[in-house]
Amino acid sequence: MAIIKKTIQNLKPGKQYLLTVKSKNADVNATLDPASAIRFVVPTDATQPQDLGNLVIVGNYKSIMISFNPSNEADLRGYNYEVYLPESIQQSGSSYVIISGQTPYLSGFSASNVITVDVPSNTESTNAINSNTGVTTTTTTEKIYFARVQSIDTSGNKSSWTPIVASTATTLIDSAHIIDLTASKITAGTIGAHTITLAGGTSVIKSSTFDGVDVGGGSYANASTGWLINGSGRAYFYDATIAGSIDIGGFDSGSFHVDSEGNLWLGSGTLVNAPFKVLKEGDVTAKTLTLTGVTELSTDPSSNAKIYLGNGNYNNTDTPFYVDNTSKFSLGDKLTWDGVTLSVRGNIKLADGTDAINADDAETIANTAIDGLESDIYTDGFIGGLTINATKLYYGAGSFGASNTAFYVAKNLSTGQADFSLGNKLTWDGSTLNIVGNVVITAGSTLDAINNASSTANTANTTATTAYSTAISAQGIAITAESKADNAQDDADSAYALAETKITAGEVVTTINGGSTTISGDKITTGTLNADRISGGTITASISMNSAAFNGGSININNNFRVDTSGTVQCRNITVDSGLSYRGESFASSGDTTTARIQQLSGVQRITQPSSTRDIKKNIQDISGALEIVKALKPRTFNFNEAYYGEIDPSTEEPWTSQARELHQLFSSYGFIVEEVQEVNPQLVTYAPTELGSFDLSTWKPKMWKDLEMIAILTKAVQELSARIEDLESRP
Repeated sequence: MAIIKKTIQNLKPGKQYLLTVKSKNADVNATLDPASAIRFVVPTDATQPQDLGNLVIVGNYKSIMISFNPSNEADLRGYNYEVYLPESIQQSGSSYVIISGQTPYLSGFSASNVITVDVPSNTESTNAINSNTGVTTTTTTEKIYFARVQSIDTSGNKSSWTPIVASTATTLIDSAHIIDLTASKITAGTIGAHTITLAGGTSVIKSSTFDGVDVGGGSYANASTGWLINGSGRAYFYDATIAGSIDIGGFDSGSFHVDSEGNLWLGSGTLVNAPFKVLKEGDVTAKTLTLTGVTELSTDPSSNAKIYLGNGNYNNTDTPFYVDNTSKFSLGDKLTWDGVTLSVRGNIKLADGTDAINADDAETIANTAIDGLESDIYTDGFIGGLTINATKLYYGAGSFGASNTAFYVAKNLSTGQADFSLGNKLTWDGSTLNIVGNVVITAGSTLDAINNASSTANTANTTATTAYSTAISAQGIAITAESKADNAQDDADSAYALAETKITAGEVVTTINGGSTTISGDKITTGTLNADRISGGTITASISMNSAAFNGGSININNNFRVDTSGTVQCRNITVDSGLSYRGESFASSGDTTTARIQQLSGVQRITQPSSTRDIKKNIQDISGALEIVKALKPRTFNFNEAYYGEIDPSTEEPWTSQARELHQLFSSYGFIVEEVQEVNPQLVTYAPTELGSFDLSTWKPKMWKDLEMIAILTKAVQELSARIEDLESRP
């Protein structure tokens, strides 16, 4: 039989393979059964790859390009590279070395021998090489980078790093004339110039946020953000803060000025002689003031707000007009109102233009009128239905306490007291007040006295009621105490009798869950039997579980709690008292709404029935940032170690064989590492105690990532990614 040799290529070093062969009948195009499989391991490659050469680095302000001779290794995986700034490098002779403790500015892996990497925009090199190393220092107009590379094969073997190579300095343009520079060519940085001249009225310099609408003629409208300056001399700022002064219109009569202290004035003069000015303290000076709206004075008395002409003195000839926030008003000293009295000096004209009485003669005329009425003031009279005479005043028929006299008051000639009545409902004859109807008192000391009396009466009633109730309760307590005393005496007599006999023989009959059970007295060898506990000794009894609660060794309470002979417990809920714990083995890891299972939620183990209805939830909110969570997760492939499977092979349910263990390691699993999931989001991880039954949450460790919660995160991430795709597809 000939020996057939076959070369198998591209096998991975350090990996295990299974190999089998089978023969083929070419005449009938059929294959025979394969021979037995053999397992072999490809030896690990420990050969160090050859060093790389001809390293060149070229840099600018946007990117760095590194090139070198490619490696000839057959199992080459790629190249590692490191880029350093001059601050991390020092010169040693004709070579460069890395200063101790310095880290690369840029580093990474590439499958190609030509590597291009972007330069971060916020980093600048100010020196070509560290100034303390003796290397010539360059200026800020140059940038130099240093790099080294090494190769790595598929077995992880690495070549030596190449010597560090420096790039040629990239020089900035210090001063130059550029004939044409478009804004699209300036992507970042700073523009410095002595003068920027715009090329006409239509040219502009503006911020990227300016949103004003061009209305023609170099004018814009409706700007809500940003700023703009155009060649026609107009500037637009949505919001501007100016620390210095402002001059608008030059310094002619129509110019407008604001100085750095906040004073405002108009005209070509200074602040002192300006025709119109507003001082920083709030004072306004103007030659003419026309008010077309409401003028308000402060209602705060301490502000002393006022409007006046002249020197600002109330009731004074040097102030033609005066009004303030205390309601004082005056026209010179001729017309004044102090808030109580209106005073007039001079003549008063009526509406028809005729002279009214002189204000100075008003008092005299009034006194004369009163003197003319004095002779009639005590005579009988009648005013609008109200009768007044020398002895009484009334409205109606004029009888005291009569229903046809609505109001009556008079002097009682016999008693000398006043008689008073309101019809026949309220009468006062000088000694007695009679009231027909209800009396309602809403305030005053009388109302307080009535309320106090009512409160005192209510308190007394409550006290009496409480005392009566206490007496009834005391009677009941006394009767109960007497009964308990009798029962205690009976118990003492029974205990004494039991102590005398020491229960050396006989029977003690008790009731357990409704069924009678007999315990032989000779089975109690020692100890104390109390009403609520058994202290010391040994008590043995043969209990027959044939009552309603015991059935053939099983416990069944109303079909809500069952313990059968196999040790299975069935119940609706389990409550663990403080200080206690529970544990269980082989609980179902999944189940429907009728099958209980162990669920781990936020670090607390509990038995639950899964449900997802809205009525059992609160604080319902949308998930945010799901795509970032998914991007941070690290899906892994792995093999479980021997401790995971235990001593029994799950495929054969028999003890592991060495061959079975080796074959099982060839199959990889997919999933996550729970510690890595915890770093991304601890809420996606369940926890378990390090000691069985421990409720000290500080000792619990991550156990498993939550597969059900992960479904919601993945769903939201797909939705966020779909929204981004739809947005990109909708763009022109």
